[in-house]
Amino acid sequence: MRTAVTLLASPAVQREVRRQAVFDVAISNPAIVDEMIDDCYLVASTRVNIARSTIGVVGRAGVPKCDVGSMKGFRRALFSARSIAHSDGGVGRIFLRMLDDMGIRAELEDKLKVVPAFSGAEVVARGQADVAVLITVAVAGVEGVELIGIPPAELLPYVSFAGAVGASAHNPKAAAAFLAVLAASENDPALKAVGMSRIPN
Repeated sequence: MRTAVTLLASPAVQREVRRQAVFDVAISNPAIVDEMIDDCYLVASTRVNIARSTIGVVGRAGVPKCDVGSMKGFRRALFSARSIAHSDGGVGRIFLRMLDDMGIRAELEDKLKVVPAFSGAEVVARGQADVAVLITVAVAGVEGVELIGIPPAELLPYVSFAGAVGASAHNPKAAAAFLAVLAASENDPALKAVGMSRIPN
């Protein structure tokens, strides 16, 4: 039996579920998963926190890097870039929240370039943006770009994932078993290998 996986940005997952898409498991931002549980699309008793990934700043390979890990350096990197790509999904919303927390969103508005989820690194590689703010697991395998660094910890540069079994799942037992594998501690090394970690309690 083959498993079909559809990769979508978090808001798109919710849209597809609401459109009565056929699925057994939904994985998305924890808040969105909770909304889908409240709307009876997912089974509450099957909900699990899976992992989180960091949000990073990506630039073209070979270009001098700023220290984006400090508030001063992150601010300097954003203001020195001519264009900044961010996704139209959950990571993009987190980045905009960061800008709001720093009080600089209005000043950077003209530089912001909304791109499809997971495409930020490719946009930078093609020269269509100076930097991109994206989930770090989306950087691997893209030639011509480098991870500049992670924004300051006080800005909470993380995107988390939770999952649950669909209320109309065709094989709920297999779906629950799949989620159990994703949440199992013995798979932590595999998560670490792709730049992810468990969500702190």
